[in-house]
This record gives sequence, structure tokens and C-alpha cells, in this order.
Amino acid sequence: MHIDAIGKDAVIEAVEVLEATRAAGYKKNSFTIAHDHDLTSEELADTTFRQDIKETVSTLNSLDNDWLCIENAKSVEEAIEMLTIDAAIQLGISSRFGSIEKGKHADFVIFDKNPLEIQDLSDFKKLRSVMTVLDGSIVYDAREEK
Repeated sequence: MHIDAIGKDAVIEAVEVLEATRAAGYKKNSFTIAHDHDLTSEELADTTFRQDIKETVSTLNSLDNDWLCIENAKSVEEAIEMLTIDAAIQLGISSRFGSIEKGKHADFVIFDKNPLEIQDLSDFKKLRSVMTVLDGSIVYDAREEK
């Protein structure tokens, strides 16, 4: 479940909705709140906010930021998870997509460098795709672009 909240009141209400949903028994679902307001420690004290609810900055009116989806990632590994399995969980398709496992659909990208060896997110954002495979077919091959 993803909620994009604008303004302090909307952020607090969104947190309450996500917490109520979690308390109602939805333990395996992934919850994300995108917002434009950072909660203070006092505001956080009024809520049990850290119940596996991911945060990100608001996605509304953000056409100038291609990497907004991983804005709050603390590591390259976390960014990769946000772009793969977390995205599949958000869409409710993680049983078929989001990770490379036997029986799952395997769309993937091959980069010019190993993303797991990169330490800085700014370098991760500079990776260049050398091949993209969708539905078992190569749909992009950098060698053919030369």
C-alpha cells in the first residue's frame, strides 16, 4: 500500500491509516508513505510509526528527479531492494516478480559494473545498462547500438 501525503495533517493521518491496517492483521503487506513533511521526534512519540512502514519523499510534482524512488535508501543494497522486491511487493506481484528465483518471471538488466560492489548511491545512479532482458528476449544490447 502506498500513500502520498502532502502537509503535516495528511502525513499524520496517513500514518494512522497504515498503523490501523497493520493492526487489523495485514502483516505481510508492504506499506510506504511518501510525504513532504518530516515528523519531529515529538510527533513520532504520538504514534507507533516504526511498524515496518517505509518512508520516502513525496512523488507528486517531482518530474525533475529521476531517482526519487530511492531517495531515502541508506545503501546500494537497500536501493536495489527498493527497485526490485519492494516494488513487486507494492504492486502485489512478489510471488511472480521482484527477485530471481526458480519459477519467477525473470526480467533483468546487466550493468557495466557490478552494482553490489558500488559503495555510494551517486555512483549507483551512474551505472549504464549494457543489456536488458524481458520475457526471455534481449530487448536492449549496447553492443548493437555501436
